[in-house]
Amino acid sequence: MFEVDDEAGLVKHLGTLGMRHEECDGRSELLHKINGITASRDGTVYATTFGTFPSRSGETLLIEPTSPAGQKRTINSIVCFTPNKDDATKGSWGVVASGINGANGLALSPGQTLLYCNAYHGQQILAFERNEQPGGGLKKYHGVVYRGLPFRPDNLKCPPNGELWCTGQRSPVPTFLHLLSGARLPSRGGVAKLHWDAGQLKLRHDAEWLKDLDGDTHAPSVALPLGDAFYLGHIMHSGVTEVRLHPKKQAPVHAASPPAVTMNAPANPAKPQSEQAAR
Repeated sequence: MFEVDDEAGLVKHLGTLGMRHEECDGRSELLHKINGITASRDGTVYATTFGTFPSRSGETLLIEPTSPAGQKRTINSIVCFTPNKDDATKGSWGVVASGINGANGLALSPGQTLLYCNAYHGQQILAFERNEQPGGGLKKYHGVVYRGLPFRPDNLKCPPNGELWCTGQRSPVPTFLHLLSGARLPSRGGVAKLHWDAGQLKLRHDAEWLKDLDGDTHAPSVALPLGDAFYLGHIMHSGVTEVRLHPKKQAPVHAASPPAVTMNAPANPAKPQSEQAAR
């Protein structure tokens, strides 16, 4: 945990959540294979514990973080850190959801009432509703709000306008081989700009565009929108690629290099089906 002073250009280390020594009671056995992370304005920190292989069974369940089940270490789950009022580096950990098929990227909605989570192996995005009171508990599972993505979603970002920017790889095999051995096999992926609205008990899906990054073979992993561009990070490449957006259509028109990214592939016209439509 760091404190950033923009005016002075300084970054101060305040503490480390999960440290195993007497100076920090934020340590926890629940921190196992941590992958995605996001933090709310009230100091709650959410993280995912990722499972390398797809789940063959099980369903997503909400868990009370202070219950015995909430204190049991497990993969493919969401864990949360609830800070103490007098010291944000100290607090308690608990599991708040489990059974996610490859729990990965996390993002909070602009109002921070919703928590989104990628299911990497399931090629899905899930949504959870947070409790009103401070703390990490989740009060409702909205289900799968996007399914059938053309790539395995890695990281997830939600800018102030409420869009969901999801990025991932088509195949996990080259990515995992790279992480294990450093091998650089071609690993393509895609980026999607999505929107979901839970108002009035109706699921609304609006996939403005889905793009295959055919020219990018470095395992794209995260897209961060900023102004009239988004910035693309990778697993197998140390650089950051700037992809410019069309000023009217807000769709990618070209990308800076390296690496070279072909953005002229036709957008996928198929819109992901909602949980409600599937039923």
